[in-house]
Amino acid sequence: MLKAEHKMILAVEVVKNPTLLDDYTGKYLILYDQSLTQLKFDYLNSAMNIAAERGWKPILMSATENIGGPRANYLYVMLERIS
Repeated sequence: MLKAEHKMILAVEVVKNPTLLDDYTGKYLILYDQSLTQLKFDYLNSAMNIAAERGWKPILMSATENIGGPRANYLYVMLERIS
């Protein structure tokens, strides 16, 4: 059984409350952002900078588009805790 957390966190939540990263117990974390109208992921960029200041390093990035419902673009970043 996993003892560490294993959930994805929406980038805007990190921007609103950066201590989420300090309280996260896992070694790896996935941040994600969504864009409903254009390819603009400002919250993810801000959240990644906040994470870097708190000892996280991005190791993987992926993007996807939802075409089955409301059109939306998603960007995911996997982070590794380095300190």
